Amino acid sequence: MPDPQTQFTAAVALHQAGDLSAAEPVYRRVLADVPHHLDAMYLLGTLQLQQGEFVAAVELLSQVCAAQPHVAAAHNNLGIAYKAQGQFEQAIGCLNRALKQDAQYAEAYFNLGQIYEEQQQWPLAEECFVQHLALAPEDIESRVRLGFALTQQEKSAEAALAFEEVVRLQPNYAEIHSNLSYVYERLGRLRDAVAAAQQAVVLRPDYAEGHNNLGNALRSSHQLDAACAAFDRALTIQPDFPMARFNLATTRMLAGDLAAGWEGFEAREAIMPAPPQTFLQPHWRGEPLAGKSLLVHADEGFGDTLQFARFLAPAQAASGARIILHCQRGLGDLLRDTAGVAEVIVEGDFVPMTDAHISLLSLPGVLGVTGDTLPAAVPYLSVDHVESQFDDIIDATQLSVGLVWQGNPAQPRDLVRSCPLSEMGPLIETDGTRFISLQVGAAGLQQLAALDWRERVLDAGSGLTDFSQTAALIKRLDLVITVDTAVAHLAGALGADVWTLLSHTPDWRWQLERDDSPWYPTMRLFRQRDWGDWPDVIREVTAELSKVVEARLS
Repeated sequence: MPDPQTQFTAAVALHQAGDLSAAEPVYRRVLADVPHHLDAMYLLGTLQLQQGEFVAAVELLSQVCAAQPHVAAAHNNLGIAYKAQGQFEQAIGCLNRALKQDAQYAEAYFNLGQIYEEQQQWPLAEECFVQHLALAPEDIESRVRLGFALTQQEKSAEAALAFEEVVRLQPNYAEIHSNLSYVYERLGRLRDAVAAAQQAVVLRPDYAEGHNNLGNALRSSHQLDAACAAFDRALTIQPDFPMARFNLATTRMLAGDLAAGWEGFEAREAIMPAPPQTFLQPHWRGEPLAGKSLLVHADEGFGDTLQFARFLAPAQAASGARIILHCQRGLGDLLRDTAGVAEVIVEGDFVPMTDAHISLLSLPGVLGVTGDTLPAAVPYLSVDHVESQFDDIIDATQLSVGLVWQGNPAQPRDLVRSCPLSEMGPLIETDGTRFISLQVGAAGLQQLAALDWRERVLDAGSGLTDFSQTAALIKRLDLVITVDTAVAHLAGALGADVWTLLSHTPDWRWQLERDDSPWYPTMRLFRQRDWGDWPDVIREVTAELSKVVEARLS
């Protein structure tokens, strides 16, 4: 029988040739003769890792790392084995030990970046891929992952550079042309976004995601018919593509055709970050429910709930049911007197069993609402039951203007819909006005605190604890000026005068051209003509506000 070293050499040759099944028993014979042959233990553990035998790989590689803690490769492979089992903290520890032993070990940076990517720790993932690329600058996969990590942090300009380098190295990489389209659109480089997506689908005509991104770029370019055609193509290729179905529906509604959009609008449940609620009772399809109960549950943001609350009374009339509304906690007090609602429960409350259920945002589809039948009478919300706490902040000698500049940063389009408060300086200087901040949340309030002219804006938002208090304050104001966020819907639902500032390509509900809203008769819309051009919007709003002040004083 060959000596252990000869057997080991033979096992290595088989392993390097890719014949894992033949190499494994030879490694085991070596270890039978020399139980602590560390090189054989390391390579057998690596082979087990390659075969997907992760528990066995951890056992062997742990012994190697304990005996030879200076071997970076062993720590790296042990980290991979832990990662494969979902033991991320152990994996991170192993990979960091590998890098401690060898700071130039490129593979460990890449593996560590993958773990942070899975954990959605995007800044750490970015750092790891940057380190890996410093050591392996031509590695395409690492650059792709860097671009993705940057995209997730809204570092779109940097992501574009990463993806551009990928297509320079590999021009026929269709998926990265599609990714470039996405980040170009986020940057407002709309022609580039369209061109990149077109290149993606030229390279891969059957690439549904590429056609979907082409649709997004065309929609942002206000080419709505072409966008719908691109979304249709994506769905022809991949019928089970909820995002494309949702995009097609909302693009039709952006064009003003509500009826054409409601069916596809239901695809929103499949693209939500968290799984939708599940219910044992049947889904309401519009059938009579006289003498029975219907649970209507809010499933999106605050603004959506406020906007779609108008459909509760028509739903009650159509069903004849006793409606129980399940909504966000901050809206419970405000919505308790809404027409059509028998009872309001909020998040965290016991949800009773009812005869049927439906999402609040599904009501208009079931009711067959069109642009012509949209219920738009206001107010449909009331604050008569809310005691006013704000009489002392109203100055009758000046125009009282509520102000909101920042939406929820977690909203996917918040980057384009929110207007930095620093851009609003000319507006704040309007004579004869008193601006009252309705802004809640740290992201917005930090902007106010950082400005030299912050004393010109009275901060009421810090003291607002729910929407009923905000509503009571709005009823005391002369005007609300807000970006596209929940306060716009709240003011509109209360029948208050409200001016809503919109990005170049806003959410579907605002359509594209009009300066009024079919949803809210007391609302005016002010739109960006060019992508990201808030200064032009602020100039227009400032001029209009000066006219209102002048008319009041005359």
